[in-house]
Parts: sequence; structure tokens; C-alpha cells
Amino acid sequence: MTDDQKAKYRDARWQQKRLRIYERDSFTCQHCGKGPDDSIELNGHHIAYEAGKCPWEYLDHQLITLCQPCHEKEHNSLLDGMKALQQELRGIGFMLK
Repeated sequence: MTDDQKAKYRDARWQQKRLRIYERDSFTCQHCGKGPDDSIELNGHHIAYEAGKCPWEYLDHQLITLCQPCHEKEHNSLLDGMKALQQELRGIGFMLK
């Protein structure tokens, strides 16, 4: 993550948006169900990213609450999917930079 991206996640607009999402989701991970009684770290997760959009510009339904382990799994599975797609494209002769 770049310094500019880090600054956006420290922005008060994102902090307010993230808190609203946590409240909507009852401070509970939407994947595993762990909540306030489980002493977990929560993350506001963007379901899909849109180029050029700031974190707080997403609509509420585009965000969910995840615990740190589920958030990491979500991003790791996304990376794995991208790698698999790259291999598949290379297999049919598509050149990637």
C-alpha cells in the first residue's frame, strides 16, 4: 500500500464510514460470525474496488465488516484467483506485462 493510500485510510471520512459499517454489521465478522465478545480486530472490507475511488466514496452495500483473519483470507484468495487467471491467459497465448 502506498503512503497516499495509507493516508486515505486514516482520513476522518473513511473512519466515519467504517464505523457506520461496523455498527450496521453489529461489530461482527460477516464471514465467520466472530463479534465483540471474541476480542477480535475488525476491518472494513470493500467487496470490489473501483479505480480512482476513495475508500469513503463507496456505497454502504459495497462494504462489509470482517475480522482480521477473514480479511487476510479474502485478499489472499483474490490474489490466488488473479494468479490462476494469469496462468490460464498465458496458456491460451495471451501476453501479460
